[in-house]
Amino acid sequence: MLVHGLGGSSQNWDLTAPRLDGRCVALDLPGFGLSHPRSGDQLDRHCEAVVELIQWTGAGQVNLVGNSMGGLVTELVAASRPDLVANLALISPATPLAPGALPADKGVAARLVVQSLPGLGPALARRLQHAASPEALVRTTFEVIAADPARIPAETVTASVELARLRRRLPWAARTYAASAASIRRRLLQRAAFAETIARISCPTTLIWGAEDRVVSPSSLRWLAGLRPDWTSLEIDGVGHVPMLEAPDVVMAALADWLSDPVICQKVD
Repeated sequence: MLVHGLGGSSQNWDLTAPRLDGRCVALDLPGFGLSHPRSGDQLDRHCEAVVELIQWTGAGQVNLVGNSMGGLVTELVAASRPDLVANLALISPATPLAPGALPADKGVAARLVVQSLPGLGPALARRLQHAASPEALVRTTFEVIAADPARIPAETVTASVELARLRRRLPWAARTYAASAASIRRRLLQRAAFAETIARISCPTTLIWGAEDRVVSPSSLRWLAGLRPDWTSLEIDGVGHVPMLEAPDVVMAALADWLSDPVICQKVD
């Protein structure tokens, strides 16, 4: 089961999902992609959606893969519902700043903070969503999350532009983005509670990140890896915040042994 990050959707897995052996489900979290939002703390609602979908599949335990916000969501699910998670893969998961560390990119960090503030957050999210064309919005986004946007295939860019065009018409899109950013910020400010969550994860876990990540500081991801030396950790040179889009071959190699049945890939709203 594949869980996307803030501002993303199930499309973020288009380069990896079809190549995973086994039955693969990529979802749009509530309020993202084309899914309707849910009220309340957004991380809680996202976790609920993942748990409900696991139970709906009837699979018992699943292999969870999460990127960015989706990494934080899957950590919370694995820690609270170990009965549902067989293996966990975290790809550039949202992580507190390591003690003494600085943001990888102060401009990106500042924008994320502003987008998480009450009042200002939704207003800025709406402005960013409507001030530029869908093409410009996608181009700007990829310039932030990818070390080399040219690595992202044209068909992925085209699909992202079409989704951005559709989401401009969804009245909840900007509001849910800002509320999710605020929920992430509240959790990441509690470094000790975050570390306790990480300590409760009992399933085998793989942690993957890009050395050129501008959203989540690589030093913070190294700190996370240090919290769990029993995890498998992989830092990919020359890659940013979305290794599954920039370096899908490397990511697939790291996950190759998870499943072995013929692929059945679904997208679930």
